[in-house]
Amino acid sequence: PDGLPVSLPPLYRRLADHQVPILPQIVSPSGKLIDFTGTGERLAPAAVTSSVRPGKRIYLDVASPSSAEGPGPLRILVSGVKGMPGWAIVVGSSLASTNSSLGHVRDDLLIIGLPLAILAAVGAWLLARAALGPVERMRRQAAAISEHDLSARLPVPDTRDEIAALARTMDDLLGRLQGALETQRSFVADAGHELRTPLAILSAELELASRPERSRADLVDAVARAGEETQRLRRMAEDLLLLATADEGALAVHRQPVDLGDLLGEAARGNESRAASQGVAIRLDLPGAGGQVKVDRLRIRQVLDNLIDNALKVAPSGSTIWLRSGYAEVGVAAPVGGRDGSPGWLYIEVTDEGPGFPPAFLPRAFERFKRPDEARARHGGGSGLGLAIVAAIAAAHGGRAEASNGPAGGARVRIVIPPDQAPGS
Repeated sequence: PDGLPVSLPPLYRRLADHQVPILPQIVSPSGKLIDFTGTGERLAPAAVTSSVRPGKRIYLDVASPSSAEGPGPLRILVSGVKGMPGWAIVVGSSLASTNSSLGHVRDDLLIIGLPLAILAAVGAWLLARAALGPVERMRRQAAAISEHDLSARLPVPDTRDEIAALARTMDDLLGRLQGALETQRSFVADAGHELRTPLAILSAELELASRPERSRADLVDAVARAGEETQRLRRMAEDLLLLATADEGALAVHRQPVDLGDLLGEAARGNESRAASQGVAIRLDLPGAGGQVKVDRLRIRQVLDNLIDNALKVAPSGSTIWLRSGYAEVGVAAPVGGRDGSPGWLYIEVTDEGPGFPPAFLPRAFERFKRPDEARARHGGGSGLGLAIVAAIAAAHGGRAEASNGPAGGARVRIVIPPDQAPGS
């Protein structure tokens, strides 16, 4: 055709050989349309064809010309011709077949995919329900356990999966809760039992003192005994408060450099008068424990007084109570923290020459309100809180308390403090 570059016809022939559904159009630099589609209508707007640069391509979708073959919109490619500025080639292809395929796919998805999606959702729900069924059963059983039936346990399935591990963990938790609740109930019952005796004595003394026929001497004696019971109640209340503070981890210790020999000597002298009245001697044995140690002086003195008081309750006349302290050698001190059995562990112990602890009592020696039968039978046996306080003070220092019987008989109670907290500075 007129004005058509001689190099373009081979291009059209190649397009025709590839069976392009809609033959191309060519737009000259002057805007003249050379139409090979047979429609007589421009496939691309003139503004697009005039703006395309040589070697560049523009894609756009347009409505199908009324005379074009095939319904539906067209996908148009506008390309500039390299080396021929101003010339543009426009090629269009119908999207009818593509849209028809997409429609079929959409219909197939609605007909087949939607039921499959519903079936998959139902299957997933059933599978999740089956998998979580044991968890729901465990939840209902756990909800049915009350504070009055903590001995109940959750059944552990035979499977070795996370559900079985969860059941075992819950059973362990229930066991710990049961132990804590039993301890609390036992503590309340024992405290009530221990408080009942001095309160009863105090009430009786006050009632007798109120009788008009009592003499002045009788009144003085009644008031004195009432004062003793009042002091006993006060000491028990202070001991219970100390143990409650220790349970909360709030038992404060104020460490300061203390001469251990002086501290043990002070405790011995403080109890010497009572010991002498019973024909018992108190002696010190300080192998290599001279110098300063860093402890709470008042708390350690409380430990010594409690242990000496317990020893005096069972020590026979003519016997000796020994106060010992030093640094444990390898294998002597049980590990509390740090290096196992390492030298340098500070120990403080009190031994007596009495009958010793009953073997059945040793595992429970530091429990509250627990006393050997011999101690309970003599002078009322105290409140049963002394060794529990000793253990609490030892724990507050980062150590622990130990109870045993000596090789030659007699009871031995010691506290052990880790080496990194024992030396003073």
